[in-house]
Amino acid sequence: MDIIQQALYENIFLLNESDVDCLIDFKLKDFDPVESICYSSFLNMICQTTPTDELLHLEICGIGRLFEKKHMINLYLNPKIIYHRDNLLHYICRIISNKIDGENRITGKDIGSNPNIWKYGEALLLINNKINFLGYQNFERELIKSFPYHFPKTLFWFYKQRIIRYSYIYKEILPNSVKQKDILQAGIKLIEEKYSIKFVDYIDTIKGLFIWFLAVRETGLGSPHFDMNNIGTFYIDKNKFKGTTVIPTVAALSKDIDGFYDEFKKERRDKIDNDLFCYMQAIFDYPIFKSGDTEYCIIDFKFLVEGICSGLVWKIDSIVKNENRENYSIQKTKEEYGYLLEEYFAFLIEKIFSEVDVTRNQDGRPDAVLTVNVDDKKYIIIFEFTTKPFRISSLYNKTSTNFIEDIKRILFSDKSSDKGKFLNLDKYVSDYKEECCAIIPILITESWIGDYDLLNRIDTVLSKNLQEHKLSNLLMFEPVILSLDDLETFWAVSAEGKESREFIELLKTWGKVHKGQYLYNFSSFVSEDKRVTNKKYQEFFRISNLTN
Repeated sequence: MDIIQQALYENIFLLNESDVDCLIDFKLKDFDPVESICYSSFLNMICQTTPTDELLHLEICGIGRLFEKKHMINLYLNPKIIYHRDNLLHYICRIISNKIDGENRITGKDIGSNPNIWKYGEALLLINNKINFLGYQNFERELIKSFPYHFPKTLFWFYKQRIIRYSYIYKEILPNSVKQKDILQAGIKLIEEKYSIKFVDYIDTIKGLFIWFLAVRETGLGSPHFDMNNIGTFYIDKNKFKGTTVIPTVAALSKDIDGFYDEFKKERRDKIDNDLFCYMQAIFDYPIFKSGDTEYCIIDFKFLVEGICSGLVWKIDSIVKNENRENYSIQKTKEEYGYLLEEYFAFLIEKIFSEVDVTRNQDGRPDAVLTVNVDDKKYIIIFEFTTKPFRISSLYNKTSTNFIEDIKRILFSDKSSDKGKFLNLDKYVSDYKEECCAIIPILITESWIGDYDLLNRIDTVLSKNLQEHKLSNLLMFEPVILSLDDLETFWAVSAEGKESREFIELLKTWGKVHKGQYLYNFSSFVSEDKRVTNKKYQEFFRISNLTN
């Protein structure tokens, strides 16, 4: 049965969930587990970092055949994306959780005579059936949880910025910060104890892996490097890194099949309520697979990078909960982490905008205010910054209930100790609206939580809550939601000395364009058909910072 027949079979007979699960298990039961996990991880890497038109020409291990349009034509009638990160990760988790222990291999035989490559494709198609038709997918949440993989051509820039950003935060800002940092440093110490590595080695290893898999061309460092036409270059071999800190760090972030199985059985407080994504926390904690005594492979590059980025507190939290640590406050850790990122936000915005007025840690004041005159009109941009994230269950649960709860918590909370960010912005606008000018309130988030119009697609949750909380100032001046990625990307393509004026003009245009063509992402909008030209950006985010 080929993929076309499988697709037609599904749609004609309207398989229910138990039927789909039985078919998936039937197709997986004879596969070699280690090879299946490695092959799926390999696919996950190349499909997240390679444009689709290039994937169509791949011939290695049957990938090209599974992508050929002549075999996929009928799939265009259905919302199916077989090679998707979610499908591949669920496939890996299913192999482990079901203790699959067969001998059939996907690779190693002539493509034309190996039926396992088609059986593998059929299993992924059935998994995709579960995601698309059994209520587990939501357009808005899908965009947010998988960002920045929608933009494989610009993925290098997003990850380069993030890795250099957090390296600077931990190596430069944290040691010199005058704010509270003892508990956060204790959390980082927990990571070092948990994984038996130095945190600086952790960061440097991520830099090295990033260069290997995504930045060879830009850095000019050619050995070792990932070649998607050679599956052998995907593996991290102990023998290639003798005498370095790479292998100890990789080993600390990895599990073999038995280790993952034990992780899967652990109780999680923030549970995911479905079998498709219920093991994602374990993959986040350990995004590398130990495939043998001397080899490792990256299961998910996004989780690997996020471990030193916005996921750091999540990683600390996971250690605290799983090890039942006493006398340790994760809430205090989050507060100190927030202070640390606020310092970077202030540093970044002062770098970009020479006119900005940054107000550090002053209650009742915006985090920053930018006043600019454009064509004889006065504009005031009010910035509020937050590190508040979505919970993992909010992004992966069946329904949007937790997701909406998190939107309300982040933006509209009435708690005096943890005010919603839109409540703060509404007050700040009130303080400035008598100045008879155009006001643009902006919430800057650490990681992308979605554009205003994207979030409002879900039952008009933002409009309704603005009215319910009587935030009349934000009803008059609609808020903008941007991320640190957005600010850094804008900085890259802006003209030196004209950043403030260009920012105003882009914000005005952003409010009028059809955002769907940019997947509601400001970075995609501002970088369209533009080159990196700002020398101050190039100095801070220079490639050599990846090798220092």
